[in-house]
Amino acid sequence: MTVVLAREEDAAHTRSYTAPRWVWFTGVGMSVVVVASILYALFAFTPLADVVPLPNPALERKYSRDLVALNQRVLAMLEEMVRLRAYNIRLRNALGEHLSPGDSAVAQQNPPRIDRPADEALASVAEPMAPSASVQSMRDLGQTPMPVTATPPEAVTFPALFPTEGYVTRGYDPGKNHFGLDIAGKRGALVFAAADGAVVFSGWTPDDGYTVIISHPGGYVTFYKHNESLLKPVSARVHRGEAIATLGDSGRTSTGPHLHFEIWKDGVPVDPSQYLLNLSL
Repeated sequence: MTVVLAREEDAAHTRSYTAPRWVWFTGVGMSVVVVASILYALFAFTPLADVVPLPNPALERKYSRDLVALNQRVLAMLEEMVRLRAYNIRLRNALGEHLSPGDSAVAQQNPPRIDRPADEALASVAEPMAPSASVQSMRDLGQTPMPVTATPPEAVTFPALFPTEGYVTRGYDPGKNHFGLDIAGKRGALVFAAADGAVVFSGWTPDDGYTVIISHPGGYVTFYKHNESLLKPVSARVHRGEAIATLGDSGRTSTGPHLHFEIWKDGVPVDPSQYLLNLSL
């Protein structure tokens, strides 16, 4: 193959270059490789790829699937957050805060702090929940979660046992925000677990003093308030009739030595007199 070069102003004078065909093909191929390498380097190592986006159907399909999966996870997390907020309100109402669902945002932003410096925390909740949800509920209460060993489900032991020696001075009256029984007794008398379960709170609250909360299978929770001392730590497994505290007069709302006893079912307070075996009014 011969290439002839001629000047425009003087076509009579020309130059010619002769070379085998494979030389010309090799030169063209190397030129293409060099140009392709330069373009690859520009797109791979400079911001040019962001300025000139190239279509990539396979990559777009992959990112679309990832976005759909991420959206589904976000929706599931939002549903779980709403459920935890509702449960947090119910549990904090049980501790005496008397919140309403409309107070949920304030409750999340300003969780209460327990006055006692070394508080024991909630390690599980009344309703069966995943460990991560339990930890979040504990953080909503402004406490440090403690590990709890998972236990197999068991049958709830109800009716409940009368929790201490004494006599009932005030009954269940939800119309006046009194969701349990006041049982007057001797200071220092033993307080017993009303049914089999696990201690999910054992510590101090400003209004109710030294308080024990026990979670039972079947969605039941029992509360023992105004104690003088606590005998069981968080996460302890207890049986019906086992001593968990001593009767006292602690907390701002106490008016004398007595036990305030409550039973909740699925986050709603119920009349304890409908569950107690040996109630004597």
